[in-house]
Amino acid sequence: MAWVRGWHLPGVGGFLEGVSLLGGFWPRIAIAAVGIAYLLISGRRRFALACAVAGGTVGLAVILGDYGLGEIVGRGRPVNELTGPSFPSGHTFGTLAFFGFLSFLAVTHGFMKSLRIPVLAVAGVLIVAVGASRIHQQAHWPSDVAAGYLLGLIALLALIPLYRLADRKLAARAGENL
Repeated sequence: MAWVRGWHLPGVGGFLEGVSLLGGFWPRIAIAAVGIAYLLISGRRRFALACAVAGGTVGLAVILGDYGLGEIVGRGRPVNELTGPSFPSGHTFGTLAFFGFLSFLAVTHGFMKSLRIPVLAVAGVLIVAVGASRIHQQAHWPSDVAAGYLLGLIALLALIPLYRLADRKLAARAGENL
């Protein structure tokens, strides 16, 4: 923790603060809403619905897991002025699940290369940097961040098959309506 807190290079604090902000719950909701709206407007209703069903289900699991584990473990934060339990890092948990899923979609749905590479780069930077940002801001202990990454990976590994199942079910339903 002292090593991350010691990063005093120009701009690092502001960068990590911005990463922490983007890794929060409401920015992820806004990004998802814009993405689903775009899919609906572009006529990709089934894709939008499958993403919404899978993402909403796992999003709820992330929220319940974050708060539930936080209450069970009951660990305080490194800085006492911050409220809420420290374990696990919900920012890290949610960021890995959300931006990992966005990366999965970018690769599997053949986003244009000019769009896919920036999406993967930004998602990768956010996923890696959000953990450091939470430690740097003294919002979480390193073990909280490690647990957040582990839980985020588990959520992502559940989200991908859930998305595929929702997509298959919606495709079958669309075929019945023809």
